[in-house]
Amino acid sequence: DPLTNVYVSQEAIMRKFFNRGSKKFEFLPFLHSALIHPFFYPMFSSGLLSFTSSHISHQYHFINIRKNWTEAQRFCREMYTDLAPVKNAKELNDLLKTITDGSYDVYIGLYRSDVFKWHWTLSDGFYNGEIFKNRKNVTYNGGCAAMDNSWKWFNDDCDSKKNFVCFNGKIFH
Repeated sequence: DPLTNVYVSQEAIMRKFFNRGSKKFEFLPFLHSALIHPFFYPMFSSGLLSFTSSHISHQYHFINIRKNWTEAQRFCREMYTDLAPVKNAKELNDLLKTITDGSYDVYIGLYRSDVFKWHWTLSDGFYNGEIFKNRKNVTYNGGCAAMDNSWKWFNDDCDSKKNFVCFNGKIFH
């Protein structure tokens, strides 16, 4: 579908424009520039691109392609924003709504660093297990997090091939 390809291309350009070297979307500081920028103004004025509110929400996308954790993250960063962060029960519920084919061992955006601390892929800080405890007690020593069919997170070998969940940082009303 040509329109979809144009939209994906426009979205990738917008992501690069708004990122400005950051891993996070930083819409507000650059919104005015985008609205008057010669490349983006026609898209905003035609309705191809629009913003409807000022708060940011996650939109999750289940990807029914098996990749290792690094490949999954690369795919998510190219097509969306990144692998899915899940920091509270509402985000978990939103994520679960996307998994429709019964495939449950999926990668999420949680990984363990060299100093054995867990990080969200788009977070500046460490994962705080006190915020949302949903970790499965396992002894496996893998450095990437996946979610099983009981919705518990577990360590896994980053080279295992699994389906995964991406998210978009988008503005919604």
